[in-house]
Amino acid sequence: MTTRTADKPVDLDITMFPKQRDFVMDTAPFKAAVTGIGGGKSRAGAIDDLLYLSRNPKSLSMVTAPTYKMLMDATLRSVFEVFPQGWYEFGKADMQLIFRNGAEILFRTTDDAERLRGPNLARFRMDEAALSPESAFLILQGRLRQPGFPQQGIVTTTPKGFNWVYRTFAQKKRAEYSLHHWRTQDNIFLPPNFVKSLQGSYDETFQAQELGGEFILLSGGYFQSQALQTMLEDCSDPKRTERGVLKIWRDPAPTGRYIIGADCAWGFKGAFDCAIVGTYGFEGVEQVAEVYGRLSDGEMAREIVAAHKMYNHAYIGVENNGEGKNVANLVRELLKDCDCGKESSMYFQDDDKREKPGWYTGSSTRDVQLRVLEEAVRNGHLKLRCVDAVQEFMSFIRRDDGKGGPAEGAYADHPMAASVLFAVRPSATFGGGVKSVAVESGW
Repeated sequence: MTTRTADKPVDLDITMFPKQRDFVMDTAPFKAAVTGIGGGKSRAGAIDDLLYLSRNPKSLSMVTAPTYKMLMDATLRSVFEVFPQGWYEFGKADMQLIFRNGAEILFRTTDDAERLRGPNLARFRMDEAALSPESAFLILQGRLRQPGFPQQGIVTTTPKGFNWVYRTFAQKKRAEYSLHHWRTQDNIFLPPNFVKSLQGSYDETFQAQELGGEFILLSGGYFQSQALQTMLEDCSDPKRTERGVLKIWRDPAPTGRYIIGADCAWGFKGAFDCAIVGTYGFEGVEQVAEVYGRLSDGEMAREIVAAHKMYNHAYIGVENNGEGKNVANLVRELLKDCDCGKESSMYFQDDDKREKPGWYTGSSTRDVQLRVLEEAVRNGHLKLRCVDAVQEFMSFIRRDDGKGGPAEGAYADHPMAASVLFAVRPSATFGGGVKSVAVESGW
């Protein structure tokens, strides 16, 4: 391999197999190497580090790993194996590598993503990125502003379900984003029996992820995988989006009845605000629209009420927990100026006193509402149209204690919004407080 340092070409004896070489030579602003374990992705990333530093004197890069142990045991080892001795100095105290042309790499962990803020970077690379939070990737993207250098963000990882790495690089083609995928056995430098020994230990599904480098739903998923796969095949792009946050798949029918379930994010980091609008009837719920984004409490309340008005004064269930308390109270106030039967169009925890608007999601109710949702998915009583929504369901797992939650790096905004919808569904009223016949009759 030939590189250039101090404006002079230098030959380096670095071997790569074809898929590694394709990745390293890719100049896309954002690129990912998603491979099976032992696929040589970290080595490919280290070679990419070396090339960039050689060609960009005085540039500042950052290389991350999910934890300090992974940084020391894997990421740094790959760098030291690739970088020629005598070409750099490394200070363990500040975890900084200074290349001989003045280019630098800062080595950091992503276990506290907020600590990544600060330096202006020309480039970053996230090793084993699927085990890091999406917030780390987004923060690092925001640091790519060192002037005078080609800016690039790189991901090297084994996949972990349908999390943010999938959404960012694999879900659909995006300008400036490039995905390189290969299997463990594509690494021709592995010991002869390495793959065979693992195949004897892994079941077929785990092999697909760990050796095939595929984005899959592993066993332990909370919702029935076949039902979700069928649902995914029926998904489509929304017919239009209003105000950047209201996605519409189907306009309201003149006599249609609709119901809204809303899950509210706690601030502007991490999770998103989500409200699912669905049909109401004997056959369950079919998604027709959704509100989705990082919104202030007031914005979320106004969007929920706007969807309520648009969909024939749909019945509203808002999570009353954390930020949801504020949203639920704001929705209640906004309904006072609406000709919809007002508070009868909203779920209250205390139906008689009507002092506590919204569904309380806590230790006493969360498991119950998720079990109801799981049954609805299994029996085909929920039809989602949003691809992102179904993929969040696919990344919702059953933990060791039996409780449900998102896999590491995944979101659960859509599942929680849908669970609120199904939780308040038996209490739905329409037309100024008249209980629906469908509710009284059941499914």
